[in-house]
Amino acid sequence: MLITAPASPEAFANFESSLTSPIRVSADGSRLFAVNTPDARLSVFDLSQPWAPTLIAEIPVGLEPVSVNPRSNDEVWVVNQLSDSISIVSVSRGIVVDTIRVPDEPADVVFAGTNRAFVTASRSNRVLAINTVTHAQVASIPVLGGNPRALAVSPDGQRVYAAFALSGNRTTIVPAAWAPPPPAPDNPDLPPAPHEGLIVDAVDPAWSWLIRYSMPDNDVVEIDATTLTVNRYFSRVGTVNFGLAIQPTTGAIYVANTNARNLVRFESALRGHIVDSRITRIDPSSGTVTPFDLNPDIDYSHESKSDPHRAQ
Repeated sequence: MLITAPASPEAFANFESSLTSPIRVSADGSRLFAVNTPDARLSVFDLSQPWAPTLIAEIPVGLEPVSVNPRSNDEVWVVNQLSDSISIVSVSRGIVVDTIRVPDEPADVVFAGTNRAFVTASRSNRVLAINTVTHAQVASIPVLGGNPRALAVSPDGQRVYAAFALSGNRTTIVPAAWAPPPPAPDNPDLPPAPHEGLIVDAVDPAWSWLIRYSMPDNDVVEIDATTLTVNRYFSRVGTVNFGLAIQPTTGAIYVANTNARNLVRFESALRGHIVDSRITRIDPSSGTVTPFDLNPDIDYSHESKSDPHRAQ
């Protein structure tokens, strides 16, 4: 007698990929598309009753899908971060009809210009232009910034914007050998603090004798959808930039971000206020950058155990 034991299930590998544009609605509002990242699927919902979406399809795609964008009601592009690919899905057929290989860790896809898709290759610091008919890559545009991810398109479809997820905020470190000594401990019985480096503003004139390199602070890049070249960069938007949205009438760019308070030293001064959570508006006509604090009602000058924000 041959007895076989059931195979034990394989352990699930959670890659914790960063979602960029995981949910979108078709242009006519009839379908909702959502990536199922851990299960490597595209979920399709019918919106005949928007208050109660109905799941109508689960279509396998690549590994770790992080973004989705419908080109039509039937053709949907899915960005697979771990597979380094774009899955082109036919909703009516319920299958992937083509797969486009792209560089490491693609993050988002949008459509602009004439028959062109734009894809961020975050690890390569490039934005790819792909022909939406032939699915051939027509350009690989290098951009000066860290990890371009979220994409958006101007109302006229002629400009593409990419946000750098890890753009920094123009701070750098002065080596310990050149940094001033740390303050003495409050407790006189404690030994002196160890000598350490100091985080400073890279353009602070007090350190110009030491900092001889430039620190670009490129947060958002604008690309011409026709010439496939970089038009300009926007700075002082945020330290970590998560998502983009375009105001359809004015063309203003809104960027969800956090801004790190790197120049504030010691927890006694930070008091848990490590970053500011913000939405930053960029006026593309003037280039003016205006941040808006998402927590303007919090008073950081004192500690309050009854503060409802701290209790959440």
